[in-house]
Amino acid sequence: MKLTVVVPKMKAEPWVNEGIATYIKKIKPFMPISILDYKTSSSDRGRADEKKEYEELQIFKTLDNSKPFILLDEKGKTFKNSVEFSADLNRWLESGWGGVQFVIGGAFGVSDEVKRRAQYSVSLSSLTFNHQLVTVVFLEQLYRGFTVLRNIPYHNE
Repeated sequence: MKLTVVVPKMKAEPWVNEGIATYIKKIKPFMPISILDYKTSSSDRGRADEKKEYEELQIFKTLDNSKPFILLDEKGKTFKNSVEFSADLNRWLESGWGGVQFVIGGAFGVSDEVKRRAQYSVSLSSLTFNHQLVTVVFLEQLYRGFTVLRNIPYHNE
C-alpha cells in the first residue's frame, strides 16, 4: 500500500519545498508516500484548453492507470471538518485499490476527461489556491487524517 500525490512540475519557492519535505517525513511512518510531478505546458492564458489537454496526457502518463485516483478539485466533495476527511481517507485506504493516488491540477485546472476518470473528486476549499499551496495544505491534511485515525494527539476539535 502506498500513497501517491501527482502534481504539476513546479519551480517552488523554498517554503513550499520545506513544507512538502516536512509533511512527507511525518506521513512516512504511517505509509509510504511519493510526490510525482507531471510536465506542464507553457501556453498562455488564451490557450487554457490546449494546456489542459496537454496536461491530461502528462497526468495519465504519470498515474498508475491500473488503479483509481482521487482528484482535488474546488468543485469536489466538501468536508465539514478534518475528522470527516479522515473517515473518507480510511475508506480509500481500505478499498483494496493497493494504494491511493491523488491528482492536483495545474493553473487552469484539469480537462473534462481527467474529471470523468477520477474515482472521486474532493475539495479542500471553495476558494482557489495555487497548486504549490494546495500541495502543502493537502499533505498536512493527510498527516492530520492519519493522526485522527490512530488517535495520536495532533488534531483538536
